[in-house]
Amino acid sequence: MNERLLLFLLGLPLILTACCLGNAKCKTSSNAVNARLIDLTSGKDLFFGDSARFQNEQPVFYSFIGTDSVTHTVKRQEYNSTNADSVLTIRFDARSLTTVYIKLPDGDIDTLSISYPLNEASACCDAYSTVAPLQYNRQPIQGGLGDVLIFGK
Repeated sequence: MNERLLLFLLGLPLILTACCLGNAKCKTSSNAVNARLIDLTSGKDLFFGDSARFQNEQPVFYSFIGTDSVTHTVKRQEYNSTNADSVLTIRFDARSLTTVYIKLPDGDIDTLSISYPLNEASACCDAYSTVAPLQYNRQPIQGGLGDVLIFGK
């Protein structure tokens, strides 16, 4: 009887975690988004393509924590000669900042409201958070193409 109890107790952790073995589908936290900024009247991209207003420049994304400014990382991702698939990848500082200012190369400043919702843990995966842009210049974000958000100016 003691042998069965010992085997049961030794096997219990394996039984409890069996659903997690080999589970490679857990998501991880991400504070980055891919985005394109377009001109609402012409529909043209502001940063990529032959007719881009800011062809070799990029915006500055920043926030404030008290009186300190925090700059978010922006990287140009140029994928082909027509730049049809090119995006700005913005990696946000995840210190509970909800208002992000976007300074365009012409000096114009826009605002982006974001949140970091926490997705609950499951039996096999840890909880994770992702950045969720909510509004651009106080207007709801209309979506995008796949995982690329479109901000209209």
